[in-house]
Amino acid sequence: MTGKKRIHRLTLVLKWVVVFVIVKVLVGIVSNYPDYFPPNFDADFLLGREGHLHGTYAIAFYTHIVSTPFALVNGLVLMNESLRRSFPVQHRWLGRLQVSVILFLLVPSGLWMSAYTLSGRVAGSGFAFLALTTGFCVIMGWRRAVEKNFKAHRY
Repeated sequence: MTGKKRIHRLTLVLKWVVVFVIVKVLVGIVSNYPDYFPPNFDADFLLGREGHLHGTYAIAFYTHIVSTPFALVNGLVLMNESLRRSFPVQHRWLGRLQVSVILFLLVPSGLWMSAYTLSGRVAGSGFAFLALTTGFCVIMGWRRAVEKNFKAHRY
């Protein structure tokens, strides 16, 4: 097998692993919705959070769990090469929407929630780092697209 074929095959495997992880996370989030609407404080994630799920934390929590599935599904659509080639204008609009949802909903809500984690400071720092890194990656992807550096934009 040549080097190009090996890289192509590894890239294809990596893309399918990413799709699998995204779908797994998506199913995990949506399958817990019955415990969130209305809040079931006996459920795994909400256990012990009776004192947190009000005010600004509740706003951040519900913003996060409602916008995340959209961002995950939209991200899968945006990563699909054949859809991108067939519908370039829609790809650009969905990309703009993706950037907006992530930067204005997911990152701020994730940062807010990270400050109130019940798992300790290390976990809270990790969640904050994840939110900031996600925002940074989205900004870099957007910049690469605006610069028309599409190879870098895809990765």
